[in-house]
Amino acid sequence: MKSNKTAYEAALHLLKYKLQSSYELTQKLKVRKYSEDDIRQAIEKLEYYGYVNDESLAEDLFNKYKEMNAYGDLYVHRKLKKMGLHFDDHLTFEDELQAAMHVMKSKLSLVPAVQKNYARAAGILVRRGFRYSVVQTVLSTLNIHDRED
Repeated sequence: MKSNKTAYEAALHLLKYKLQSSYELTQKLKVRKYSEDDIRQAIEKLEYYGYVNDESLAEDLFNKYKEMNAYGDLYVHRKLKKMGLHFDDHLTFEDELQAAMHVMKSKLSLVPAVQKNYARAAGILVRRGFRYSVVQTVLSTLNIHDRED
């Protein structure tokens, strides 16, 4: 699948469409059958010229997810890890609580039956990466529990 492009040119082509981490680029270049040495040199050159900056990308993505007000800390850091990124900051309990309340209120307006199903409501928040203490607080505050009417 390797074309006539150098690993550096192929990486630049990939970056035209989306900012990517050095890990993601490395994986995609490996699939395209570039040698480890060519890939390493291409990544170093991209970093030198500022086309790839994992620290900046991690910070930008963390802030983007935080501003979305829809995901918990576990989800955000799982996404970063999947991209080969690491970021030391974490969402505070208050940040997560605010986001979880927003998510659950939105979900309740769309699917009122969630109000009567604790497991379903908890699952919605857990899948979005909210810690259990946040899930418990939100469901308690919104008076969500199993009941039959």
